[in-house]
Amino acid sequence: MRRSQILSLSAVALVGLILRIALVSAPLPSHVDPQGTPHLVSLAEGLRSGCGFARLHNGACEKPEVLIAPGYPLFLALFIPNLGGALIVQAILGAAVCLLLGIFLHRQAGLLIAVLSTALLALDLPSATYDAMWVTESLFRDVLFLGMLLSLLSITRGGFDRTAKAYGLVAAVLLAASSFVRPIGLGLVPLAALPFILRREASLGSKAAWSALAVGLSCLVLVTWTGRNYRERGVWAFSTISGFNMYYYNAAYIHSLNTGEDLLASQKALAQELGFKDAWETPDSDYRLMWRRGLKILMAHPLATLKMISRSLIWLAIDPIASPLAAMLGIREASEPNEGRQLSGAVTRGARFMRHPVMGALLIFQFLCAAFEWLGVGLCLFRLRWNLGRDMLLMVPAVVVMVFLFMLSALGAGPAAVVRFRVPVMPFIVMLAAIGWLSKRDLVANYSVQASASDQSLCASSRFQRLARD
Repeated sequence: MRRSQILSLSAVALVGLILRIALVSAPLPSHVDPQGTPHLVSLAEGLRSGCGFARLHNGACEKPEVLIAPGYPLFLALFIPNLGGALIVQAILGAAVCLLLGIFLHRQAGLLIAVLSTALLALDLPSATYDAMWVTESLFRDVLFLGMLLSLLSITRGGFDRTAKAYGLVAAVLLAASSFVRPIGLGLVPLAALPFILRREASLGSKAAWSALAVGLSCLVLVTWTGRNYRERGVWAFSTISGFNMYYYNAAYIHSLNTGEDLLASQKALAQELGFKDAWETPDSDYRLMWRRGLKILMAHPLATLKMISRSLIWLAIDPIASPLAAMLGIREASEPNEGRQLSGAVTRGARFMRHPVMGALLIFQFLCAAFEWLGVGLCLFRLRWNLGRDMLLMVPAVVVMVFLFMLSALGAGPAAVVRFRVPVMPFIVMLAAIGWLSKRDLVANYSVQASASDQSLCASSRFQRLARD
């Protein structure tokens, strides 16, 4: 890779860093997510105060936490009392992801695809905005991307040698580590087997053994925290957030569709069915009960459930960043809560934002970018239609994008599907988009050549050994 090419990619990533640092410098309140940040900060303060993983409230340690995963509070604890340092690190990591993505794609697909993907990610306003906020999505994206990058490096490496195996195993650990930032990452653990399943030169037994080792390693990391939760609270679960979301978001949304009530009223009604005044009074030990009741409500109303999932998928794909970005730009309309959760309300707010020239231009820019990216993804997947057996490089990010978006909408987000949940998979979306628009050759040519050379070397070695025996 030439120095000029590295400088070109670095310059594009630097633009992304400047954008993120500019947003970090916005007034302090604009970096706070009212629904999540206070809980994360209280857990970080508990870690710094010797409470373990428990909230610090009025100087006293509360009971051990099992609802929220420990990764992001631990990250924040490194910067207390100056949490602004966490935002600066997030901005740097966000720009680093842009650069690493570009360097990898340059090796596999050429400079144009590398520059386009880096530029799309560097200028992605939702990613840049959430890099400047105390929310989990930024760190989750960084860990997930690094894990998947190592998986891709393992897959595209010629020969199933020690380095390829090491990349695959480290990737498995990182996929498990992503769950410590957001528990939704639990559903990605089976992807730890992909670097070994997709090896052409490995035998079936070798593929099975190494895949089992990778998935088992990921599960071992997760079981340790599950054991902690059982020891501290008697709850055998990595996190109880899934039961809470299933009952008080997905099932509550179905309840609201059937009764005509708003979401908050439906959440309160469901809480009262369990004998509590509101959702937050429900004990963590009831997470299995919430899962069962929520799933029962969804299965009893299949059409409403399908409507919810469809809306979530569409909204996750096109939802622009508006209120948080407007808050950082000092626009008064930025105080709207629950952005994007109801389509009609989002359209009303969007129309109001469009009256402001700056926000109007930024919203149009985001919609154009989204259209360009998803058209590119479609072109990329269409190209895969006839050669899935060869273009393994494209399969991994494609699987991540599709599986992850579906999990978020069907199991996690529901009516809460907003743009922030798209941020963790944006590196893979822009990767596929750039490949779809610009690729005119086999993207795994390097892999194919290296693998062929490796196969020829093995055959030559075998012939030499036979001659030696003879």
